[in-house]
Amino acid sequence: MKGSIGPPGPPGNPGYPGLPGPRGEVGIEGKEGPTGDPGPPGEQGPPGAQGPNGSNGSEGDTGPVGQQGLDGESKKIACLAVVDKRCYSQPFPATNWFAAEQTCVSWGGHLFSFDSAAQYQVATEVFPSQGFWIGMQRTQAGGPWRFADGTSSSTATGMWAPGEPNGNGGIVPICAWSAPWTSNTKIDDVGCYQIAAPYLCVRKLDDSVQVI
Repeated sequence: MKGSIGPPGPPGNPGYPGLPGPRGEVGIEGKEGPTGDPGPPGEQGPPGAQGPNGSNGSEGDTGPVGQQGLDGESKKIACLAVVDKRCYSQPFPATNWFAAEQTCVSWGGHLFSFDSAAQYQVATEVFPSQGFWIGMQRTQAGGPWRFADGTSSSTATGMWAPGEPNGNGGIVPICAWSAPWTSNTKIDDVGCYQIAAPYLCVRKLDDSVQVI
């Protein structure tokens, strides 16, 4: 005779893990997460290329007038005589006409010129019997006589000695000097390098010159 079923026995020991199942399908993309905190600033990059020049700005207002500067010191010059605002120098030793003119330019004027009897007398008082250079010349045969400093030659050309100017055989340039055989009351023409004669220089005065 079959007996009755007895009570269940105790649970058995756990079995060994089974093999991994197959990879599941990719799930649906989740929602975007919240914005994270800003990261630290990066290092400064190199400077960029220079841009084109901007347009010129508008002109500013005119500044105030500056203070007037001090008056400059006037040039001082020693004169043997002053006639009609002309300063006549002390006499210079004999040389040719062009060397005399160069010395006078360095002195600040030109070789002796005149347009009145009073001016001419300055030289005749210094050279009463010795011929002296006159700062007048002619640079072409038959051309006009001109003073180096631009003084009118009308007075001088009215003082030629008899038979003068004779051109000295057509020499050019040709220069003027006093005629000593007339006690220097008349003038003569002679080659500019032909003789050596003493001379005076002359400078026309203005406010920039102080006579001493």
